[in-house]
Amino acid sequence: MQMKESDWRALLTALRNGNLVPMLGTDFIRVQDNGRSTTYDNLIARELAKRHDIEDADLTRISVSLEDATLNDVVAACVRKEGDNCRFDLHYDVWQIIQEMPVEAASALAQLAEISDISLFVTSTCDPLFETILGKAGQVDARVYRCKDKAMEDLPKEARTRKGTRSLYYLLGKAEPGTMDFSICDEELLRFIRRLHDSTYRPRRLFDALRESNLLLLGVSFSDWLARFFLWLARDRDNLSADEARYLREYLADQKAGKDQPFVMFLQNFSHSTIMAADQPGEFVAELHRRWLEQSKAPQTSARGAEPAPPSAMPRGAVFLSYSRSDAPAVKTLYAELTRAGIPAWYDAALQAGDEFDTKLDYNIQNCSLFLPLISTGSLGREQGYFRREWKKAVERDERFYGTSKGGIVPIVIDEDNSIMRSPESCEGMPRRFRELQMYHCPLGRPTPDLISSLRALPHSPASP
Repeated sequence: MQMKESDWRALLTALRNGNLVPMLGTDFIRVQDNGRSTTYDNLIARELAKRHDIEDADLTRISVSLEDATLNDVVAACVRKEGDNCRFDLHYDVWQIIQEMPVEAASALAQLAEISDISLFVTSTCDPLFETILGKAGQVDARVYRCKDKAMEDLPKEARTRKGTRSLYYLLGKAEPGTMDFSICDEELLRFIRRLHDSTYRPRRLFDALRESNLLLLGVSFSDWLARFFLWLARDRDNLSADEARYLREYLADQKAGKDQPFVMFLQNFSHSTIMAADQPGEFVAELHRRWLEQSKAPQTSARGAEPAPPSAMPRGAVFLSYSRSDAPAVKTLYAELTRAGIPAWYDAALQAGDEFDTKLDYNIQNCSLFLPLISTGSLGREQGYFRREWKKAVERDERFYGTSKGGIVPIVIDEDNSIMRSPESCEGMPRRFRELQMYHCPLGRPTPDLISSLRALPHSPASP
């Protein structure tokens, strides 16, 4: 039940590539109470119990004390004691408690907010504590799902590509005055989940982001069957290709779930893409933050020295990186990452004035182990460019070796979104052969773990003409 080093590497790569979405639950949103760490949910529950004269005796039927009660436990006790008509007052009280009660948030919340490579967060709690902390780290765009709204509040179109602003989505409503449209008990949670299950009322762009991303579930301590349903709902990847879905993972950091044997058995037998860490979510985030900081220091150190550049002669068995000049930053990033991973690569930055460009490039295309064209919306929009000559030469080589292990082409999509991969057949300017091949999505040139694994598996011997 512990994360392996390979799991951490994959998680950090997803994080660096901007392809990780944390989903926050009540067991992650923790605060200090008289020197003791507790969930914010429990603190709100105990204050709500005081306002409605709920005591330990009112919770004996569920074998829970106020010290450990959840908001759901106290709400259920209030409804039994006062009747169903008290629900509006309960929602107003919860909002008022959140507004009036000062709290000291656990350090893990600030650590998660500090990880700047994360652009989208989803929360299943109704309180704005993490939103407040996230706002201190930078600009945040908060969106709220409401069951009673006919028009769903979705992520903005540019949410996953814009710079400087991060998004926080309240999946089960947000505590607000004058409304009951946020979940404070299991019955209301089910109402939200049932509506989210209906594709008519589902925030499409949000669920696209969940479907196409690696998920980090932090303290989302739903019951066994609901956790299974929620995992399915969040990662419904039927519309993705097998190659796109193959390397997506759900990382589940929840100590309670680790003790739930039926749920663990379900994950082990039916959810092979879920990696479970039986850690407290706060401890997991602390370790993730530590590793992220260490990794973040590496580019700063290398930036002080010379940026890695390809040698003048292409190494034996290297992969050939072909790119449009407008995509030069992406090819530099991809070359540096492949080099760090021990994969020989080359692109034309080493050529000097006076070199026989055509002769050298033709020779390298014929003798590379793989041809990697970097594809972007910008490059496809260019009708002319030297890279088009390289693409043509690579396709001709590929046709000569058709049906053999030589002459391979691996298209690399470097746009931040993956619209090119979704419908390559509609992309004008892309060679027909490229559309028939497996593509890899490497936003801004940052390679994914599956690309690194695939390239490492190759013998890196040149294809003979």
